[in-house]
Amino acid sequence: MTSPSHLSLVMQVRTHAFRTAHENIDSTLKAAEVVLTQFDVSRQMEAKINRGPQGDLTGFLAAVDQLQANVEFFSLNRSYKSSDGALNHARGLLQKGMTKIEDEFKALLVQHSKPVDPARVHEALPAALRASTATSPVAADGKRLTPPQSPGSEPTKAGLPLQLPVLMAPRIVPQLHEMAQRMIGAAFHQQCLKAYRDVRSSTLEQSLRKLGVEKLSKDDVQKLQWETLEGKIGNWIQYMRAAVSHLFPYEIGIMQKNCHLSLCF
Repeated sequence: MTSPSHLSLVMQVRTHAFRTAHENIDSTLKAAEVVLTQFDVSRQMEAKINRGPQGDLTGFLAAVDQLQANVEFFSLNRSYKSSDGALNHARGLLQKGMTKIEDEFKALLVQHSKPVDPARVHEALPAALRASTATSPVAADGKRLTPPQSPGSEPTKAGLPLQLPVLMAPRIVPQLHEMAQRMIGAAFHQQCLKAYRDVRSSTLEQSLRKLGVEKLSKDDVQKLQWETLEGKIGNWIQYMRAAVSHLFPYEIGIMQKNCHLSLCF
């Protein structure tokens, strides 16, 4: 006859076996659910990618992030049946998403990149340099540049910090930063660099031209009278100083926030 203690031991062993089997089944089902969910990611994100980032940049970037994670998952788990097909589909959508981000990145840059007002650059010059000029400098359009003054302000007064106007709306910078992060993370580093360089270097050139900094050939210089050339050189020196001390550092700062690069021009 079986003793009560033996029956109790048998029941404990069976209970443990049942519990272990249940836990194994549960973990297997959860693992299967994760895999099945990954197979469905591309289908779920496809509509968002096709719509593009217009109107919902945050949602679009979230979709791109999910596709990036999906590509990484199937790259590490190539043994699953049909994983190659899912990987290729996700890669194709991610490529399309990166192209749309690049287009939006360029569009935002173009929309919010405007040449600086020459008078504000003159205002940014040190007081001693402004005072050393007998007359106000002349911009490319022939107008004298008179620094704008706000009511009650004295721009030439010592100790007053003079700043250039904001060259890009602050609210745009975080958006550009988020898009640049995705492009760089998906190996679109060069596309990000080229888009930023093309737009912002063109804007900087326009700012310098509005100031009167001209590109002259050797023949152009030889045709100018010395008095005229001397006046132009004086203007160029002033505004290149302003560009080096104000415009260039601003561009470098914005570029580093967006593209995480130390050189863009």
